[in-house]
Amino acid sequence: MHRAILAAATAALVALLPATASAALPAPKTTTIVPGRSIAGVAVGMSVKRALAAWGPGSACTEATVLDTCSWIGTDRQGSASFLVVKGKIARVTISTGRKGSSLVYAGPLQTWKTRKKMHLGVTTYAVVKAYPKVRGSGSGPVLGSGNHTTTFQVSSGRIYQIDVGLPY
Repeated sequence: MHRAILAAATAALVALLPATASAALPAPKTTTIVPGRSIAGVAVGMSVKRALAAWGPGSACTEATVLDTCSWIGTDRQGSASFLVVKGKIARVTISTGRKGSSLVYAGPLQTWKTRKKMHLGVTTYAVVKAYPKVRGSGSGPVLGSGNHTTTFQVSSGRIYQIDVGLPY
C-alpha cells in the first residue's frame, strides 16, 4: 500500500518537473541589449553564477550548471528569455516574442529590452538595417559581428521575433 502511494507521489512529482524547469520572465536591473556582448546584463563569457544573479530566480539552472539552456518563460503572449551555458560560461543569450496561437505577439515586457539604437523585438528588418549599416544577411535575418560575438535578429514576416547574442546557431 505504501509503495503504491509512494509510486503515485513520485509519478506526480515527475510530471511536474518540466513545468518547474522554467518560470516567469527575468527581472534584470538593466534591459539594455549590447550587440555582440550582452542582453539585460547577461554577457557572453560570464559565469553562470553572475548570470543567474543578473536575471534572478526562475530557471532550473544552478551555479554548477556546465552545459544546458537556462530558460525563463513568461505566459504564451509574453515570450521567453534564455541563455546557453557551455563549459560553465554563457555562450549565447536569447529573447523571443510571445505567441497567440500561431501568431507572434509584439507587446510584452521583453519589447522594452532595447539596444542603444532602439532595436528591440517587433521592429522591422528595415529598421535594423538602417540602424546598423554593417549588418549582413543570413537565412535567419540580419547579423552583426562574428564568432562568439554575433548578434542575430531573427525575422518573421519582416519583423524581429528573436534576438540572439553570442555563439551563432
